[in-house]
Amino acid sequence: MQKILENMKKIVFFAIFMACIFSSCDEVRDLLPKELTNDEVIAGLKEALTIGAQVSSTKASSEDDGFINNSRIRIPLPEEVQGLVDALSFLDDIPPSVLSAAAVLMPALNVDITKQVSDLGDAINGAAQEAAKGAFKVFADVITGIDIRDGFDILKGDYQNSGDTAATHYLRINASNGLREEFMKVVTPAIASMDVITKFWEPLVSTYATFHNQYTGTSEFTVSLVANILGIDLPDIPPVPDQNLDSYITNRAIGGLMLLVGDQEKLIRDNPVGWGTELLERVFGKK
Repeated sequence: MQKILENMKKIVFFAIFMACIFSSCDEVRDLLPKELTNDEVIAGLKEALTIGAQVSSTKASSEDDGFINNSRIRIPLPEEVQGLVDALSFLDDIPPSVLSAAAVLMPALNVDITKQVSDLGDAINGAAQEAAKGAFKVFADVITGIDIRDGFDILKGDYQNSGDTAATHYLRINASNGLREEFMKVVTPAIASMDVITKFWEPLVSTYATFHNQYTGTSEFTVSLVANILGIDLPDIPPVPDQNLDSYITNRAIGGLMLLVGDQEKLIRDNPVGWGTELLERVFGKK
């Protein structure tokens, strides 16, 4: 097999040599495959990221694959809110009749924020899903302006050992501040349009604040009586949350979108021909 390959190489070189004799060597050289340049690779990487951002923006804003229903990108509750849920979970294990008896002495134990927390989670993701409609322009502008120096390092997946999502990883590392600043301009109106603050966040905080004040304001004697009724030591509870939802939703939404962009990058690397651009086929077809 090796000998056959060597013979084939000789034939090819001989054909090129003969062609140079009977025609212009420049014309023949134009027919030979050209090596990729760093500029071409960078352009291909940016095109792949742009396509990825476009597809991801569409998915993240859709009903089926968007933030609300897609478990891979759904935004979890802020830690402060999850902390409230965890702190009140001790009430779930107490029989209703016992809890009712204890609540006579400490009305704060009647608190139930389950629905409010669930509604807030949906509202947060609804705002992210709405904001995703404007994500493509933000991502495209940032991708266009990003400075990529060693395109081959990213193309080969060697950039910080990030493999087949190297371009997405590069974007995440080097453009996060710009993305965050610009995307928040899209997220803030989305939060307002969904009434996340006034309809979901503030009522939850108000409910918990009332509970917190009653719980912490109960006398030690009453706390002791309640603890005996419940058969447990009453736990400490966290303070009233003070969360900047604009920043939280922006950061988490960008994380979800980056995950989807990475998915598209993998698909492009696996099949560069399927995207209909010569640049992607040339760049990713030769990596």
